[in-house]
Amino acid sequence: MVAIARSFNTTYQGVLYQTDTYFNVLQGRLKLREITNHTSELIYYNRKENTSTRLSNYIIYSVNNEDELKNILDISIGTKAIVRKKRELFIYKSARIHIDDVVSLGCFMEIEVPVLNDVQYSESILSYLVDKFLIKESDFFNHSYVDIMIETSNSSFK
Repeated sequence: MVAIARSFNTTYQGVLYQTDTYFNVLQGRLKLREITNHTSELIYYNRKENTSTRLSNYIIYSVNNEDELKNILDISIGTKAIVRKKRELFIYKSARIHIDDVVSLGCFMEIEVPVLNDVQYSESILSYLVDKFLIKESDFFNHSYVDIMIETSNSSFK
């Protein structure tokens, strides 16, 4: 996947080491994303999780003291799961291409295309990238890393 991403007009943004701590919430998802040598972010998002292409509504808040915030959230609402990954990030137009190596899960690719004004334009970028990476419909995986992590840890105790 990295070779394909480097083969066309993308901008390589580098490697990010991310730890996503998910917290228990009634609706949507709330995670604290810590990125080595970058500002941490508290991210709330809500989306349908059972489709291959998922529209998300999200809010991102920059965090200065992630350890204190993580402690407050853990005490008040509880930690749901922690996902650690190495992410190679490429940008194509408005799209973010993530090539992820997720601890305990393996390697995956995500394509995020924001819908700024024109849904059709965003869909055309996504379609182009799906074609460029030779992704078939059967390759789509409609589970979040956190869901797989929780399912895997629960099944190991049965």
